[in-house]
Amino acid sequence: MPSDLPIAAPHTRDVKNIAELLGTDPDSGLKQKEVPLRLDRWGENTIPEDAPLRPWRIFIDQFLDPVIAILMIAAILAFLFKDTWEGTAIVVVIGISVAIGFFMERKAYRTLNALRKLGQAQTYVKRSDAKQKVRASHLVPGDVVVFGPGEVIPADLRLVSGEQLSLKESALTGESTPVPKQDALLDLNTPLGKRENMLWKGTTVLTGSGSGLVVATGIQTELGRIQQLGIQSRENLTPLERKLRSLSIHLIWLTIGLALIIGLLGYLRGADVVHMIETGLALSIAAIPEGLPVVATIALARGMLRLSRREVIVKDLEAIQTLGATDVI
Repeated sequence: MPSDLPIAAPHTRDVKNIAELLGTDPDSGLKQKEVPLRLDRWGENTIPEDAPLRPWRIFIDQFLDPVIAILMIAAILAFLFKDTWEGTAIVVVIGISVAIGFFMERKAYRTLNALRKLGQAQTYVKRSDAKQKVRASHLVPGDVVVFGPGEVIPADLRLVSGEQLSLKESALTGESTPVPKQDALLDLNTPLGKRENMLWKGTTVLTGSGSGLVVATGIQTELGRIQQLGIQSRENLTPLERKLRSLSIHLIWLTIGLALIIGLLGYLRGADVVHMIETGLALSIAAIPEGLPVVATIALARGMLRLSRREVIVKDLEAIQTLGATDVI
């Protein structure tokens, strides 16, 4: 059994050397009795993801919108000053906006979860000199994977054999043209996209067939490392969220300033203090654009629906604006 994983620079080593380090045979494959031991040691060939959001969490997130927060404050003030119609109207607006956002994002998460289940693919391997079909998540270092056209590479492989083999590596490297593969030793500093003797998890076989030796699984694959970087990175606000937050701050200061100015002017002219405070607050509530959240949510929801018809799934409504402003992917 190998003592260290992943194998250092497998593109600079020949297949025989890597097989010795992994304790396997490139022709007959790994011995069946070794599989459970290696699964216990290195785990399944899966990439951990963020825990899926529960429905209650998606619902609560809708209220974290700055504009919604302002409307909630406005509704409370309206009810405190017995302006029932105004307060009810604001509550209805909040309800519509929250409901649309919740159901659209909930639908996107359910679709993503369904796609993840479909992605639990199977692959062919050689074990104890016999070809068998196994779940990709049960691959272990040292397995010999056999693949053909249209199949997705289930782990990082060192090419053992191949005939007219080319792959689509755009999922990993962004390269849009087919990448030919051949068994040849490469220099240590060869860029990842130029490593012709390596096949990467998540890439697709376009032409030819062959076999490869598993040298890395799960988070130790190149795709796994990239995904882990994404999970560990700090979540940034979208441009739309930044603009709405800035708008909310300006609205808060505007309403506070308006209430103070109206109250002060009325007091200086001898009006009742309590009456002027009520007047200032009423004008502040009126200054808040109650229709903004609904208009923004409906516009984003329409964008999400149009993208879904083109088989593009977007988890967060606010991301629609960012995607719409993107020129190059």
